[in-house]
Amino acid sequence: MSKDYAIQKLFDAVKTSNQDCANKVLKEAKYEFELASKIGHITSNGKESLRQIKIIIEAVSRNRIRDVKNKYSKAEVDFNNHVVGYLKDKINEVKEVQKLPKDVSDEHQGQEEQRKGHQPYDHANYSNDKPKGEPIRQNTENDENKKQDYDDEFRQSELHERKTSTNEETFNRRNSADTTDNKLERSKLASFRMRQNNPDIADLSDPNRPTKIAERFSELYDNEWTEAFEELSKRSRKESEAIEILLTVVTEAYKFCTVEAEIQIKDITKHWNAIFEIGPDKYKNEVFIPLYNKFQIPSSKSLNASKDGESLIIQYRKKIASKALQRLKMEFTKRKMTHITGKAKLPAAPEAFTKYAQKAVELTWWMCVQDPPIFLCPPTEDEVFDKNLYKAYTKTGTKPQFFVWPALRLHEKGGVLIKGVVQFE
Repeated sequence: MSKDYAIQKLFDAVKTSNQDCANKVLKEAKYEFELASKIGHITSNGKESLRQIKIIIEAVSRNRIRDVKNKYSKAEVDFNNHVVGYLKDKINEVKEVQKLPKDVSDEHQGQEEQRKGHQPYDHANYSNDKPKGEPIRQNTENDENKKQDYDDEFRQSELHERKTSTNEETFNRRNSADTTDNKLERSKLASFRMRQNNPDIADLSDPNRPTKIAERFSELYDNEWTEAFEELSKRSRKESEAIEILLTVVTEAYKFCTVEAEIQIKDITKHWNAIFEIGPDKYKNEVFIPLYNKFQIPSSKSLNASKDGESLIIQYRKKIASKALQRLKMEFTKRKMTHITGKAKLPAAPEAFTKYAQKAVELTWWMCVQDPPIFLCPPTEDEVFDKNLYKAYTKTGTKPQFFVWPALRLHEKGGVLIKGVVQFE
């Protein structure tokens, strides 16, 4: 395995107890450790690896590298298996932020500071944070006598000055907090508008972004598809017939989820508009009781949401899309799988076949809730065959004999996320 990260080089130095080599990569390893510590969805093994890495870094910093020689082995394995992938995404995320325009980049920095639980330090107000010093008085008998001569006017003046200073400091702190809040809101808005209906700009913190879904879709073909194919083959199915059944499952799942996604947005927009048009009380009384026909819910065409509003609805739907997965899997099994197994003359769906279908629904659902949706290229001979979209199954050629696995595009006219698989004549 290539050693692309300073932490990996630190492990090598610990392995050989080479303090000099460890010192050379220590600063960069600390930086990588800080980035990795900010990853929220890391596994328990990954967290344990980071805990051991922290101990190793502290020992190296104190020139006590030999003390941790017995700790690097498991930490290295867990780091490579459970942390490296997330760390790579985190580093790319930092690079993307650095490429943003300065005002947007500053707002992202303000957002990170806000997550840490404190306001970004305002150097301009440094002088206001300094406590005012008390007048230096000599501890002499003469000074003690002078204290008794202070008149009320001087005391009132001093008190007024302190109150004024306190008010100014309070104002500066509140003003700084308001400025940070405004920056945070502008950062969120800028980030949203940059990604709005623009799949070329990815949210690197999103585990369900298009590139990650494409990776999981490829794994579906490598793992669950293979197991389901073997089960169907055991039931005396021809190779091409088993492949056709499995391809039908994934394409039907995509069609099913596409329809569900479109209906959801239309219904949400329609009901949202109705609430604003007739008010929540009347909407509740007139719609959710058997007498709902008394009032006609305005159509989404007559009360169309703005593009920003519709995009917000789509983004919100994606945030909670996982809540629909269980229902969608059950409905697909009931409405589609029964028809597919009946047509294929399967007396009962094999276990691996059912597992494959459930996974297909999950991934195609995540494809359909993207903005815009990921496009599953329809594997039909009616379409103009584009050889660049496919790789060969077992035979190469120019004319397809049958399709094995569909290709994915970022969107309908977008770039290729993964190639499909086809058997050539």
